Amino acid sequence: EENSDPRHENAGGSDQQQQKQLHPLLVVATPLGNVQDLSPRAQMALETADVIYCEDTRVSQNLLQHLNAAPSGQKRFKLRSLHSHNEEHRSQEVIEAVESGLQVAVISDAGTPGISDPGARLVEAFHHRKLPVSPIPGPSAVSTLLSVAGMPSKHIFLGFLPKTRGSRITRMKQSLKPGFTLVVFTPMRDAVDVLTDLSSIAPTAQVTLGRELTKSFEEVRRDAVSSLIESLQTRPPEQLRGEATLCIA
Repeated sequence: EENSDPRHENAGGSDQQQQKQLHPLLVVATPLGNVQDLSPRAQMALETADVIYCEDTRVSQNLLQHLNAAPSGQKRFKLRSLHSHNEEHRSQEVIEAVESGLQVAVISDAGTPGISDPGARLVEAFHHRKLPVSPIPGPSAVSTLLSVAGMPSKHIFLGFLPKTRGSRITRMKQSLKPGFTLVVFTPMRDAVDVLTDLSSIAPTAQVTLGRELTKSFEEVRRDAVSSLIESLQTRPPEQLRGEATLCIA
C-alpha cells in the first residue's frame, strides 16, 4: 500500500531555505536476490530517505522489513510506486519532492534502476531540470554474469528482446559483433525460443546462462547454443520460472 503524496510534507519556508536543503536524487542498487549484497551505503540511503520510489511496493517492503530498520523519526518506510506504466507521470512528483527539500531514493525490484528497469526517464527528467542525481552503486545482473562468463568484457546490452521471432532475430543479427559479448534478458519460459533463434543465425555461438543469480539455487552454465537448447528442453517446469541473463559470444 502506498503512502500519501510526499510533496506536501515539507511545505513552507523560503526559497533560499529550501535551496539549502536540496538533496540529490539517490539512484540505489538493491540485491538481485541475496539481501547480504546490499551495501552499507545503500542501506543508509534507504534508512534516511524521506520517501522511496520503487518498482513494486510489495517487493520493496519485503526488502526493507528484512533490514529491520526505519528512517529516523518514522515508524515505517514511505514507499511510492514508480514503474513502466507511471514513470512519466511520477517524474514530476519526484522532482517536486526533491525541490521541496525532501531526500528521495529510487530503487527497482532487483539490481540497478534504469538498467532494463524503471528509472531512466526519471533521471533524464532530472538532468533536463538541472537537478542533482547521485548513484549508489551495487548489484547488476549484467556485470554479475559477465564476471563469470569468461567472455569479452566489451559488450552490447539489449535488455529484453522483442516478443516476435522475426524481430528477435533481426535485433540479435544486428548486434552480434566479433570481439563483443551480447547480453540479453529473457523470461526462462522463452529461453528455448530465444536460443533457437540465435542458433539460426549463429550456430556456433557460446552462451553463458545465469539463473537465480546470488540465490540458493543459482545456476551459471556456459555451453554451445545447441547443447544448451537440448538441456533446457528436458527441464521440469519449476526450472523454467523467473528470468535469466544470457551472455553470447
